[in-house]
Amino acid sequence: CSIEYNLWYYPHETLEQYKREIEGCVAAVCEYDPWLKDHPPRFTWCLRNISFPPTNTDPDHQAVQILSESLQHLGCPPQISGFTAASDLAWYAAKGIPGVIFGPGDLAYAHSADEFVPISDVLTATKAIALALLAWCGHER
Repeated sequence: CSIEYNLWYYPHETLEQYKREIEGCVAAVCEYDPWLKDHPPRFTWCLRNISFPPTNTDPDHQAVQILSESLQHLGCPPQISGFTAASDLAWYAAKGIPGVIFGPGDLAYAHSADEFVPISDVLTATKAIALALLAWCGHER
């Protein structure tokens, strides 16, 4: 038998914490079963070497602030919130590179049968990114 699953946890927590907790709980249950006691399950973490550890970019970080200001300049109120899905940002953050997840559209329609992004949202996001890059490089609006 093989069980594969995704484990989600908060940025202030660690995978090591959950490894110990999960393996400890399974080991404790195995003590009550004669066969499992002699043949405990084996764990493989980060199957196929894939892991998306959580990350947290401070809302006061310069990249967040510049992108927020660019959106405000375009008349769009910025909405700073957590992202509750896997993202490549985790790999950058693991190397000490902070970032922001930003893009057009409504996540409620992402990866669904009727997925779509309004062209106006694509244009606004493109303008916001362009303004943010200019500001990051020292160009004044």
